[in-house]
Amino acid sequence: MSRAHAVVALVILCALLPACGDAPAEPTAESPPEVAAPLTRLWRDTSPERSMPVEGSAPPQLLFEARFDGSQAWWRGAFTPEGNVSFEAAAALEGELELTGGASIGRTHVLAVEPGSALRVRLRVRPTAPRALAAPIDLAALVERRDAFDPARTHGPKDVSALLDPSRSRVHVLHGELGDGLLECETRFVVDASTRELQVMLLAPVQYARRPFVVESLRVEQVSMAAHLAAGGGLPDLETLDDGVALSLDRDRREGLLLAPGATLTWDLPAHDSARRFEFAWGLPPWGAGSQGVQLRVTARAPVAELDVATRDSELLLDETLRAPDSAESPAWHDRQLLLPASPHGPLRLSVRADGLDAAAPVVMLAHPTVSLPPEQDAARPNVLLISLDTLRPDRLGSYGGDPRVSTHLDALAAEGHRFSQASSTSSYTLPSHASMLTGQYPAEHGAVDITDSIDAAHSPLLAAQLAAAGWTTAGFTAGGYVGTHYGFGAGFDRYSENDPVWPYDTLRGDMLLATDKSGREPIPKPLLRRYGADSIVDWLGTRVDGPPFFAFVHTYIAHNFAPSEAWLERFDLLTGPERRQRPFDHKHRSAFNKGEHALLAEVRDDYLPYYDATIGMADEFVGTLLAALEALELDEDTLVIVTSDHGEEFGEHGFFGHGETLNNANTRVPLIVRLPGPRAERSAQVIQDPVSLADLAPWILELCGLPVDPRMSLATERWRTSSAPPRRDGLFIELDTFQLRTSAVREGELKLHVELEYDREAFEPERVRLYDVHSDPEETHDLAAERPDDVQRLRERLTWFHEFTNLVLPRDGGGDPCSVPRAERERMQALGYLAGVDCGDQ
Repeated sequence: MSRAHAVVALVILCALLPACGDAPAEPTAESPPEVAAPLTRLWRDTSPERSMPVEGSAPPQLLFEARFDGSQAWWRGAFTPEGNVSFEAAAALEGELELTGGASIGRTHVLAVEPGSALRVRLRVRPTAPRALAAPIDLAALVERRDAFDPARTHGPKDVSALLDPSRSRVHVLHGELGDGLLECETRFVVDASTRELQVMLLAPVQYARRPFVVESLRVEQVSMAAHLAAGGGLPDLETLDDGVALSLDRDRREGLLLAPGATLTWDLPAHDSARRFEFAWGLPPWGAGSQGVQLRVTARAPVAELDVATRDSELLLDETLRAPDSAESPAWHDRQLLLPASPHGPLRLSVRADGLDAAAPVVMLAHPTVSLPPEQDAARPNVLLISLDTLRPDRLGSYGGDPRVSTHLDALAAEGHRFSQASSTSSYTLPSHASMLTGQYPAEHGAVDITDSIDAAHSPLLAAQLAAAGWTTAGFTAGGYVGTHYGFGAGFDRYSENDPVWPYDTLRGDMLLATDKSGREPIPKPLLRRYGADSIVDWLGTRVDGPPFFAFVHTYIAHNFAPSEAWLERFDLLTGPERRQRPFDHKHRSAFNKGEHALLAEVRDDYLPYYDATIGMADEFVGTLLAALEALELDEDTLVIVTSDHGEEFGEHGFFGHGETLNNANTRVPLIVRLPGPRAERSAQVIQDPVSLADLAPWILELCGLPVDPRMSLATERWRTSSAPPRRDGLFIELDTFQLRTSAVREGELKLHVELEYDREAFEPERVRLYDVHSDPEETHDLAAERPDDVQRLRERLTWFHEFTNLVLPRDGGGDPCSVPRAERERMQALGYLAGVDCGDQ
């Protein structure tokens, strides 16, 4: 690194560090009276009083107790030399079970369980011979199965993999330190909604081959949800946060607080002379058929001191009871808004109580409880609607020179705002590009570059979190996958759905894609996707009227999946024959083309382009629905609307079809259409030729919202200003750093330099470089590297500085092993077309 570059890096790094050595503020004589905030997140900004009655919980119910007297159908399991597992009926035993190691499974038993029930499992074992030192050991496993277990047949290696596959089974292992005395182990869990039976496995680990031990007892008990939570038990899909919890129901993550049956949460809200809006959702994790569920009671009380003692009943200003849904099959989340009365003379006491309708009532999630004042008219605090249409090339849109049939609404939006002709992604696949979009950082800064990585909220400034802290309500309506909560994208959002809001419900390909998505233990049901479709977003927008400003991030894979609905298949003449079946569609030509059979280019384009355009039309129609809703709700003049994509798609331009393997323009140039808030009469079209990056979006949005820009955004080298457009970039950086390939590109003016750095962890010698004039040669067909060595050297030095600087910000570890990604997530990536050829031995 040159001295000048080092100085610049040092200055920028100092900007990233918190200030130190500042003198503490002088204490004031007395604290000012508490003032009602425009928006208060009750689970995050305040600490509620909690009450939980001790009495009333149902006593534990014994579901199963291990008996070795011949009365239970136990099976003995053992591995064969071929790697199979076979079971045989165990001989009757009296009193105790002695297990000798050498096989992973000593005994197994299967029992039926009720989905949604809370279980406590206790195990007592002791060694048969003294042991000087205690040793860690796995003693038992309880496997939640959604399909029946048949011990009468031999189970091959694939069956064992399925046993440990989280998309098919949940496994709870009892661990311990077994020494020379009695060992007692316990675990608690809530049975998953898709579980039908519990396989109890007593283990005989190999390390105890010569030291048998005795199982004295094993008890499985069903306990009340209140007792389960009081003992520190968890829930499926429950995430513990610093200021509450997050729970995913129906693939929809919400932040908030848990209430066990009988529990009450209470807040004292500052006095205010106007009514306030109390909005929240309540969620019920699936519960057993034996329970009637719960109800919520919401009350608000005025200060007693301000009331006439003779009319104490008037103290209760709000009393609302919300009944439980009719069945556990109802939607998991129930959104409500209540109006809290004014309390000008003192604090308003707000309480929420959960009442179980029977002793087996489930826990309740009080999600994103928020109190807000009537909004002030402030043009500097606009709503923000950020729409990402995954895998969308700009040149397919009419406003960018493509077919206007597919982009009627996007073209109309461009006619009312700014169309950026030279917008660039920061990478060529979903994870790093979206992370840049929502953090304002390049991939080498935020670190979410490979499928084993995720966004670290402690390191990266999240746009949603910063808007939330400033008083915006935040919601994500996404298709999950690489923008799922698994990768850190849910942080900062009050609610975050992973159900694609645009889906083809009426085609074979749509059904096939649902069947191959194994991110859950059961395929995603179509009613669930319909529940989270465009209408649900429109409904949510309706709740934003007269509320605080909102930030909505909307994302769909519809163009990525090449799966149009039947109506769009008809529109693009993709139905054939008298039965109007979908024209054959498969990936054979694409795979052969990418393996070098480039003579298939015409077939590949014929296979995909019509479907691609039809799905773009679906996405455009979806955008039109949201824009029409904004106008109908009279929110459009107060809303910043941004439509973009994370990357494009190559259709054979450089001997490759797809994305995520090159940084060519076909993959990295993206549409960017922006309509600023303001009166309709003042809207006009403007084309902006300056190069901008997806890393520019987050800081620009903050500026337009009147908020300070985090200095960690966009290398902290730009002076941001409130403007109708992001500042022109002197240099754009683009990166691809996966388990297989590392390549970078830098654009300066009209020149773009590609540098291929590594392939399969081996550096290229000599280094491979390509140089293009992307103004005169946007398809990058004429390499200028040999003709313009000075430009190559200058841009290569700039790229070197970028690598050196970002390595100071976040040291590069070389990526990770894709097989370390949970299998469910990996299979979903493969269903989307990624990780072709990756075999982790667990298929």
